[in-house]
Amino acid sequence: MQFNKKTIWSRLWLVGAIAFSMPWMGGCGRNKFAQDEASDLFLEAMQVKESNQNQAIDLLTKVINSKPSTHAYFQRSWLYASQGKESEARSDVSAGLQLNPNSTDLKWLANQLKKPKPNRTLDKLPTTIK
Repeated sequence: MQFNKKTIWSRLWLVGAIAFSMPWMGGCGRNKFAQDEASDLFLEAMQVKESNQNQAIDLLTKVINSKPSTHAYFQRSWLYASQGKESEARSDVSAGLQLNPNSTDLKWLANQLKKPKPNRTLDKLPTTIK
């Protein structure tokens, strides 16, 4: 069988896509049920966060208890900050940064929380989050 550049790149892309998606599909020995449940809860929280912040916080708390992630900590912290719950917001930022000290989203939020309330731009999320 003869390979050309296009065939090689398409096969490399396919291998990369499969390798990248395995953890999300519950591969590599992860608990598939916990992964799916956490993902479903996170998506549900994102759907209701505009209309019902308290429900979104409850859902994100379940996600964090099931499978902590920087995304869940960021979203819950942002909701807490939007509600004026400074202590809870800072606590979530700190916990999220322990998971990933290089999270640009959490670093952005940490910097926003250091500013006086009138100078914060919580309504203008960084482009990596939108």
